[in-house]
Amino acid sequence: MKVLSFCPRSRYSFLLPHFIIYFITFQIHKVESALFKVIGPHHPISAEVGEDVVLPCHLSPRRSAEDMEVRWFRSKFTSYVHLYRYRKDQFDQQMPEYQGRTELLKDGFTNGSVDLKIASVQLSDEGQYTCFIQDDVITEEAQMEIKVTDHSSQKVPAWIVVLGVIMVVLFGVIILTVYFSKRKGKHVKEVGKSHFSSFHFGKQLDCNEHSGFPSMQYSEDLEEDKSHVALSSYIGM
Repeated sequence: MKVLSFCPRSRYSFLLPHFIIYFITFQIHKVESALFKVIGPHHPISAEVGEDVVLPCHLSPRRSAEDMEVRWFRSKFTSYVHLYRYRKDQFDQQMPEYQGRTELLKDGFTNGSVDLKIASVQLSDEGQYTCFIQDDVITEEAQMEIKVTDHSSQKVPAWIVVLGVIMVVLFGVIILTVYFSKRKGKHVKEVGKSHFSSFHFGKQLDCNEHSGFPSMQYSEDLEEDKSHVALSSYIGM
């Protein structure tokens, strides 16, 4: 009777395929677990000149970004708006116009949020931004746009306001002058008509206290004129 013996070589040959399968499965699982997407807003972000703005960006599925590289840039990858790498911010090649104005909000890092805050927004900040995240060999990015408005430039200049006030005052003065002129002319006309009706042809109309009908009487001036005429006629005779 023969006893079967397993030589070391045959044993390793038996285990090698299992090891290869395990290694491949582990690597596939590692790669699958490392896959992620970078999500940003699908609409432009509005900002006002002088205000602060936050550019939202996060990982999907949610996972910690503390050990990843987070790079915010515009047109050039190497010249960045903000860079986080090796667990700290990097400012060596940051764009000069953003120095001292950017902050990566790390409160949400453990939840996959890598929002960027830009302080004191300027008109030159308007345009497209890219949120780039790298984890080992896996890289993903998302793009977004900032729309900057400046309402201060739409304000009416002070000299136009002053000119408008002066025009309103002058217009008011002209209206008042015309109004009082017409009122004065109307008053003079009414006084003239009243005087004319009271002393028409030197006669004065009075109401007779007995009959109730108006009676005509000569004015004192006319009586004097008549006396003067009568006296002159008498002397001439």
